[in-house]
Amino acid sequence: MARIFGDSDDFEQEVSVTSENQELMAFLAERRSNGKRVSMADVKKQLGLT
Repeated sequence: MARIFGDSDDFEQEVSVTSENQELMAFLAERRSNGKRVSMADVKKQLGLT
């Protein structure tokens, strides 16, 4: 998957361009739908930070 990121200094424009990237949006939607999530508390425990 090719990932192309703009070089704009305008954050609002960058967000707009990124959200129009259908390949990226499909990837994120698929990743989000996998169901497995780890809470921040669990991550901290796994890293020995609590």
